[in-house]
Amino acid sequence: MILTSIITSVFTTFLLSRVYLNLQYLHSNAGHRQSQIMKATRCIFEQRLTDEDRYTLGNIYHTSLGPLFYRLYTFEQDAEGATLPCLNGMGKEGWHFYDQYIRPVKNDMNNNSFIGWLPYFANVERLKVIWKICKRTEELITQVELLKMDGKVSITGTQLLIPCSFKDDPEVRRLVHGYEDLYALTKKWCRMTKVIIEKPIGLNLKRSSYGN
Repeated sequence: MILTSIITSVFTTFLLSRVYLNLQYLHSNAGHRQSQIMKATRCIFEQRLTDEDRYTLGNIYHTSLGPLFYRLYTFEQDAEGATLPCLNGMGKEGWHFYDQYIRPVKNDMNNNSFIGWLPYFANVERLKVIWKICKRTEELITQVELLKMDGKVSITGTQLLIPCSFKDDPEVRRLVHGYEDLYALTKKWCRMTKVIIEKPIGLNLKRSSYGN
């Protein structure tokens, strides 16, 4: 009888603590940021808008991954598969996009990572995916900065160009697959937030050597 009471008490305390931490997260900066990212997702991916309208929405949600979603959604790959959506700036401005639009989100997620161990909460799973999107974006920007120095990629406007002579380079191939992983995470995020994407997004690796 006493043992049963102890077990019940421990289980109840554990359950209540999980609920409390989740509620605490919802009212934190990260919880607010997650809510805004969900709004940005619905606006940029789901509505029937022109690219100009989507660009405006991206700016409105500039601290909620809006610019990232805009670039991923509106990117059109060339016939040879030698272009990628550019997330880097020119020259010394290489990290501008990350510092302005990604770092604030990642910092908020990191500050609330204490709830990451809580299973079976939708908010926790969303937090994990947002953090992975930020981390993957940071990794891609780092790779591009290194490849730029070696002349293996170049930037024209919002497109990242891969010269034909470097298409089979192992580091370039890793970069391309990293971009595809970012698209996969974005599509997973849309499914989690019940947003239907109006058009296919991602890279067509089958038509290039990257899919081999």
